[in-house]
Amino acid sequence: MIYIQELAYGGIDAATEQKLIAGARGPNKPKAKIKKYSPMVGTKIVKEYKGKIHEVLVVEEGFAYGGTIFNSLSAVAQKITGTKWNGIKFFNVGEV
Repeated sequence: MIYIQELAYGGIDAATEQKLIAGARGPNKPKAKIKKYSPMVGTKIVKEYKGKIHEVLVVEEGFAYGGTIFNSLSAVAQKITGTKWNGIKFFNVGEV
């Protein structure tokens, strides 16, 4: 399609056209990974669930709860509730 402006001033060169087409396809770099929630060691996370207060301590190895070390907050949330949960949502910390 030719436009009046293109007739008056000339079109773009082939190299610029290729760059525009490539840009329209999107960037070639991989998408950034989602940053995991990683609180500082020593952080205490407190949650009230069904009338009981649950305290989780962030330790070097993961998350300490009830005398056990868990690899994730999701594992702690599952221990507390008996069902699978997204730990970050359950404890209402960080970003999802």
